[in-house]
Amino acid sequence: RVLAFYEVMCQAGDLPAVVPGRIVRLEKHEAQWRVVLRVPVVNGPPPQVFSDLVKSAMRLAALLMRTRPSLEEAQRLYEQMETQLLTPLRRQFAGGRANSLVARLAHRRGIPFSHLGGGVMQLGYGARAQLTLRSSCLQDSAIAARVCADKVSTALLLAQAGLPVPVHERVNSIESAVAAAQRLGWPVVLKPTDRERGEGVSTHIESVEALRAAYERAAAVSSRLLVERQVAGVCYRLFIAGGELLYASRRDGKAVKGDGQRTVRELVAEANEAEGQRPPWLRLKPFPLDDLAETCLARSGLTPDSTPQAGQLALLRPFTSTEWGGSAEDVTAEVHPDNIALAAQAATQLGLTIAGVDLMSTDIQRPWYETGAIINEVNFKPYLGGALREENADGYMQALMSGDGRIPVHAVAGEGDLWRAARTLQDTLKAEGVLAHLCGADRAETPAGQPIPLKANGLFEAGVALLRRREVEALILVVDTDEVLQTGLPVDRLDGLHSVGSLEPSQQTATLKYLAGFVPEP
Repeated sequence: RVLAFYEVMCQAGDLPAVVPGRIVRLEKHEAQWRVVLRVPVVNGPPPQVFSDLVKSAMRLAALLMRTRPSLEEAQRLYEQMETQLLTPLRRQFAGGRANSLVARLAHRRGIPFSHLGGGVMQLGYGARAQLTLRSSCLQDSAIAARVCADKVSTALLLAQAGLPVPVHERVNSIESAVAAAQRLGWPVVLKPTDRERGEGVSTHIESVEALRAAYERAAAVSSRLLVERQVAGVCYRLFIAGGELLYASRRDGKAVKGDGQRTVRELVAEANEAEGQRPPWLRLKPFPLDDLAETCLARSGLTPDSTPQAGQLALLRPFTSTEWGGSAEDVTAEVHPDNIALAAQAATQLGLTIAGVDLMSTDIQRPWYETGAIINEVNFKPYLGGALREENADGYMQALMSGDGRIPVHAVAGEGDLWRAARTLQDTLKAEGVLAHLCGADRAETPAGQPIPLKANGLFEAGVALLRRREVEALILVVDTDEVLQTGLPVDRLDGLHSVGSLEPSQQTATLKYLAGFVPEP
């Protein structure tokens, strides 16, 4: 149960720790048992964080063995975990939920991964490694990241390539905003040019009074604002990976779905009650029924006491945002090929391997040039999730890297001149077209035999250092101490173990026996 709690807390804290913990051994000490556990940890947070997680898991297990299960007790426990444990944990770890998802996808496909710190993940080793930051990857252009952070710059660049973009004007005062709206024609949208996820955005603005209120809200989060001619339709997110459509979702504002029997008010109450029974880290944003919700409902001819038809969305918010949440319906199979080509072209123009292209369209099944659709914005490191499922997750991983990202890793151990044996193996691999670096506890060499200065303490740290380097095509570990029995290996498996000396199996050292466990059976 301690291991189960530890795993749940890692997931709730968005840590990319996906390998389950396990019991290593049990030891009897007079009237007590000692249990030795092995649990996954992540680079970045202080090591004490993981000790605290284990202690918290122990306290939770002991507490729940003395507590009668109830919804009230669960709520109290959830809130306590969220405020005292998970919120501080997330402040110390910059990865986010996307890194945890990337780690799970890599683990299921046998791709080695590690968190390097600052939210950056490495998938694979050496020359076959890939770096990711949330959903983005090393090949995504730094220029694109800067351009995508400004909606005006994005639209300008795409427009010059002949792609459809919004008609808008930059404004720097309420007076200039009113003048721009009158030139563009009502209704309009007012938004910051340099914010994401709906922050400071107001839509369906049809009067000067409404524009003034929208301006004040937007100016509170940014001084760089624009007024945009509102376009009919719904926002569709097309997730592009390597020039291909990974998935597409229809992004509506926060809403409840009708069943033909209950009123909007009843649907909202039921939705909030259901979310309240879930752990806070899995809950959706609350379903509101305030003045803005009533305004949104009125646009569809509904009120809080209306009974929506079965399947009808009753919108409570005008669009999806981080503050409000929203709904996402998978429409991957419905997207017209020309709309996919448009989104892929937008990503290419900006230099993005991974992109979230938001298309405003009245009908995603028809091509953009027939419906008057526009590219509302292009997202660098877009939200990874939603409609992402196992059947289309392969496309994302294939866009990041080919194969499993592994390079050949061999170990040389035993008795005698291990470095001479390692160089002989190095020559053998070279004859096969594989250039291997050498690495021992106190030195490392290039395939040409040149020494590599490393600030590393022992074989484990030196091996990790070389596996991070993009010039390393293969690695030979010279295991000339028994250090690995304490530190482990920097890899999870070996392509070969080369024993030096004429030891019988029964005479093999503990180190050789340990290393043999890293070589897959043929």
